[in-house]
Formats: sequence, structure tokens, C-alpha cells
Amino acid sequence: MARHIPETFINDLLLRVDIVDVIDHRVPLRKTGANLSGLCPFHTEKTPSFTVSPTKQFYHCFGCGKHGNAIGFLMELDRLEFVEAVEQLAAIAGVAVPYSQERTQQQSTQHQSLYELMLQAQEFYTQQLEQSRTAQQYLRQRGLNQQTIRHFKLGYAPAGWSQLLDYFNTHHPGAQNQLVQCGLVIRNDEGKTYDRFRDRILFPIFNRKGQIVGFGGRVLGDGLPKYLNSPESPIYHKGTGDLYGLYHLLQHSGNIPHILIVEGYMDLIALVQHGVTHVVATLGTATTRQHLERLFRYTKKLIFCFDGDSAGRQAGWRALENILPLMQDGHQAKFLFLPEGEDPDSIIRQEGVHNFNLRIDKAKPLVEFLFQELRLKTDPTTLDGRAALSQLAVPLLQKIPPGAYQQLMAEELARQVRIDNQKIQSLITEQPSNQSVPYPLRTAQKKIPMPRLSPIERALSYLIQHPQIARNPTISIPYYAETLPATHQLLLSVMDFIKANPHANTATLLQHWQGTESASILSRLVIIDHILPFAAMEQEFKEILKSLSKNTIELQIEALMLKASHSTLKNEEKIQLQQLIAQSKESLSS
Repeated sequence: MARHIPETFINDLLLRVDIVDVIDHRVPLRKTGANLSGLCPFHTEKTPSFTVSPTKQFYHCFGCGKHGNAIGFLMELDRLEFVEAVEQLAAIAGVAVPYSQERTQQQSTQHQSLYELMLQAQEFYTQQLEQSRTAQQYLRQRGLNQQTIRHFKLGYAPAGWSQLLDYFNTHHPGAQNQLVQCGLVIRNDEGKTYDRFRDRILFPIFNRKGQIVGFGGRVLGDGLPKYLNSPESPIYHKGTGDLYGLYHLLQHSGNIPHILIVEGYMDLIALVQHGVTHVVATLGTATTRQHLERLFRYTKKLIFCFDGDSAGRQAGWRALENILPLMQDGHQAKFLFLPEGEDPDSIIRQEGVHNFNLRIDKAKPLVEFLFQELRLKTDPTTLDGRAALSQLAVPLLQKIPPGAYQQLMAEELARQVRIDNQKIQSLITEQPSNQSVPYPLRTAQKKIPMPRLSPIERALSYLIQHPQIARNPTISIPYYAETLPATHQLLLSVMDFIKANPHANTATLLQHWQGTESASILSRLVIIDHILPFAAMEQEFKEILKSLSKNTIELQIEALMLKASHSTLKNEEKIQLQQLIAQSKESLSS
């Protein structure tokens, strides 16, 4: 959604608004040195651990680890989408969000017409359900009452190839292209059109605002596929959109203690009808990381529910891998596996809500499921087996954001493989994995200790916290993307951004890389407390750049020399090599 608002406006907005003013209206702050502090709004505490930096325009809680800029604060506190948070921040600043791009305006108009079309389609399907005894009988056999059917606005797509098409041609002519665009109608290679859903119970899929964005269809008989879902469309995105039932879940006021994630539409509906309301369902795909990030806005505990067969355990493992990078301190994940051959729909009808809730209470914690599955692949009773277990577990633990949770997982691995915990910790930090949601280490002193950083990481940490350090660079670095590691490229990219945006601060830098793989690196480095004075950081930064320049030149010379040993260099490559050698000599003499 960020692409709908110009990045220049977002940067200007973050520079215009003081994060202290934004937060102080929600969290009473008091001066503590260079920063301000108060009780964290994201978790219960008696001693203030929530700090706000006016210079960085950045907030951070040493208790629960939440951190970000003013936009991120509003998203987290008010559970807003990105655009909604920008709009709210703009209202605070008294400026209008520039929805001036013609393409954006056209998209907004187009989307609104598609929402209206989907509502019209849902009304048609509801009418068809009321007229179909077969469809009504099927729902009664599945145990659904009329209140549940109305609550979820279930419908029926009648048999035949053009029932929906005929209805729209009669009542809403000229909508055929839109029907194709949102996936309700299929147009084949010969240009012929026909209804996508035929002889199926339909489940409308709602977005967070209650608008219908798609449908799921369950066949009445034994036809295949058993379930058929709407395809991707301008208003429906499976991997990043809302999960089925989320809209209904959010209508419940008050605290959400946990969210249960199931696989099927009927599973969810049966659970809700029996009183299990904190539940969502996947839409024919695995739960993505974007889905999980969204769910963690509403609760701190997610419980995955799968069938107990091999396919269910495989699905559970995929969910585990997706959620590991989000397991910051305070987040919980559990896994509930049902008896083989059963699903939530059948279990709750057999056992009732009380016994089903007992199953939820006894769901396996993530740590138990992870090591249980790894032990099935190894033999921890032998030396080789324990080594194999460690080899499998360490890359998984590297995905977990640094913090107490990762430390506890490391302690459990150390216990299982009978290795000193410090050794496990060193293995985890030797080759850290790419993390999209990093998390700071917590200490009793409420300071982030200086971890072992490479020179480039130190330079990046200085730069992201003090952008002015690179506004007048004195060292030129040749930029050869094919020879530079990702962290080196990021350093140069941040410097380029600061050159192009001289007023950039920490908040705007983090916002620019928000949602990218680089965001994890920057967020990890921005919270480190450097004990050096600014002048010393500035000097070290220049020395690191000088070293980087020299190393980059040498890498490129080696690459060209290696190529020359196997083939003839092009004229431009020969000239480039000569220039690099000359630069290398200059750096040695300086």
C-alpha cells in the first residue's frame, strides 16, 4: 500500500512531525537525560522501560522490545494499516495526503466498483441459496443453523455455465469485463466466458473493512476440486491479504487472548457456531509471514491447528519456519494436532466446546514441536546424532530475533545436545540469518550492549543513528555490485540516500527500507548504544570507508585479472582495469 503515497511525502511528514508530540498524547513522558521515558503502552509494567529519542525520532521499549518511528507507533498502538497510519499522522501535522497521481485515483475508483460488483454477486448467491433445497439440506447436514449462515453471508452458485453471467447481463449490463477481472467469470483462449463457481456453497471472503474481496466454493457432490477459491485480483491478494474470518473476529470487542488458525472454511464456521470465536482460516494456501505479522497485531499468542496425519505435520513445520522470525519476546506460538482422520469441524461436534478448549490449552509450545520433529530425524542418544541435531537446529534458531526467547531456545538446544550454552550462543551468532523482524537484546541496565560487529556493521550503525556523519563524504568508493557483499552494498545505498536527502534522519532512513530484507539489519543496528563520542565515531567511520574503498578496488582488480587469465578482456574492461590499478597505487601512497 505504501506505493500509493509518494515516498517524498512520507519522508517530509516524518521530518515535520515530532515523535515526542505524537507519543506524549498517548504515553505520559518525562525527561531522562537526552531521551524521554514512560510506561510502555504495549505491555504491562510498573517501572518505565519505554524510551523516546527526539534526535533519532525513534521509540524503543527495553521491556517488550517494540521499536520504530512515529508511523510504526501508530500502526502498533491503534492496529492500523500503513496508509491509515500515514493519514492519521498527516492529520496531526495538519497536511493533506497527496493522492494526486492519476493512476492511484483510477485504481481507487476501479477498486470501489469491484467491491460493489462483489456485493452484488454475493446478493445473487444468497438469493440462490434461499431457492435451493439441495444446498440448504447440505448445510443442515453439516450442522449449520440459520443464524450462522446469515452471519457469514453464505450463498450458493447454481449449476450451469452462465447463471451469474445471465443475472448480471439482465440486472447490471456491461459488467462482464469486471466479472472476469475479479475472477467470478472465466474467459478462455477462444474468448468464450463462463461462471467460475458452479453447484457450490460459497463463502464470501471479507477484508478488514468488511468489503467482499473474493469467494471460496465447496462442491456439493464428489466433484473436484473439493474447494475452489477466487484467484488473485486487484482487490484480493492471498499471500498478504486478510485471512478468512479475521473480519468477524475483530468485531468482538475487548482483549483477544489468542487466535486459532485452522485450514478450512467449514472448520472455522463450525467452531464459531459452537462458541470458539477467536479463530481464522487459511484460504487454500499456507499461512504466510505477512499473515502472521498481521495477526500478531491483535494478539501475542497464535495457535496452529492441523490434522494429525503426515500432511498436517508437514504443514505445521512450514508454519513453524514462517513464524520463527516473528518470535520476539512476548510472542507465543503453539501447535495443536488433532487425531488422524479428524478435523476441527468433526472434533467439536463429537467432544463439544469445553473439551476442544482443553485441547487448545494442551497444544504443544513451539519449542516442544521443533525439537520433537528434529529428534525424529536424528538419534540424540549418540554423539553423531547430537551433532546432527545441533546442525539442524542452529539455522532455525538463527531466524529467531535476538532476545530472551532466542537465548532460552539456545539453552534448550544446549541441554539436548549436551554442549555448553556459550558454545551454542556462539554458533548462533557466527552466521546470523536474514531476519525481517529483528529484536534487541534486553539487559537489566536498559542498554543495548555492543555485540560483535564487523567494521561495515559498525559503520552502518553509526550512519543510521547519525546520518550527518556522511553528508560531506571525503572518500570515493567504486560501486561494483557484483563484487560487494550485501552489507557493503547497503552501506553505500544508505550513503547515497543521505546525499540525495540531506535532511534525512533515523526515522526516514528506516522508513525508506521498511519491508525489505535490509530492514532487519538496520533495525538491529539502530538500537545499539555506542559509548564513543561523535568525533571518534566520525573518525572511525572515515577509516572504515577508506578500508572499504581499498578492498573494493582490490576485489574488482582480482575479478578482472581472473577473467583475463581465461579470456580476452573487452576494451572497456581493459580501461577499467588500468584505472583501478592507478587508484590502488594512489590509495597505497596516501
